[in-house]
Amino acid sequence: NRGKSGIYRFYNKINDNFYIGSSKNLSNRFRQYFNLSYIYQVKNQLSISRALIKYGYDNFRLEILEYCENSKSILLNREQYYIDLLNPIYNIEKIAGSSAGRVLSEETKLLISKSLRKRYSDHKSSQIGRKHTTETKDLMSLSKKGINNPLYGKNHNDKTKTLMSKLKRGTKLREDTKILISRALGSETYLYKYITDKEDLSYLTNTTLKTNEDVNDFTKFILINKFPSLIEVGKILKISHSTVSRYFKSGKLYQGVYKITKIPLK
Repeated sequence: NRGKSGIYRFYNKINDNFYIGSSKNLSNRFRQYFNLSYIYQVKNQLSISRALIKYGYDNFRLEILEYCENSKSILLNREQYYIDLLNPIYNIEKIAGSSAGRVLSEETKLLISKSLRKRYSDHKSSQIGRKHTTETKDLMSLSKKGINNPLYGKNHNDKTKTLMSKLKRGTKLREDTKILISRALGSETYLYKYITDKEDLSYLTNTTLKTNEDVNDFTKFILINKFPSLIEVGKILKISHSTVSRYFKSGKLYQGVYKITKIPLK
């Protein structure tokens, strides 16, 4: 990596969380990360530094996602691409080049602005300066293949196709139309609450729920409501979309109580 620029990922082998970054000189950047005195200095600014201190280097895997031209604008553009694609948990700020608590120069602000605009440019422009490693190509392929593709196995009726067409054209949609599209694409989300007290379960069954079908007697989960998307669940629980997504993917209970799932419990 000496003298090379590109996009990298620090992957936590314990909890599957990761951080995505970019550098014009990868070898120098990695030398900083593997310097304990350096990461202790920046631990209050970078969540990845705190994670490296907490879990130790042995529990992380360092990956090169892509080598790029030695251009700050191209690096920011490609870093933003991977942040959008993979939604890294350790990247608190979801804009490439930004960092909580850091004052950005006007030049960097301009480059970030350009990189964000470039996200919406045509496919050909987005290929500039890109040299994917084999591992990255496989990763990108798997992220959109088979059951990982949100449209996998779905047959859309004419109404759904019309709604999807509006999305592709960039048409400004009403909130009710967005909900219809979300449901049509099969992203309806169920929010359950785990009840540990028998009296609470009895009370909810008799007063809150209309039928016993909403109560799973074995697991003691009750259905709070169905929502059109993970975003709506986040609004109810007052948590970020990334937090909702993390608990949905892991299957763990949020605060030890709430279960988020795309499949109704039986």
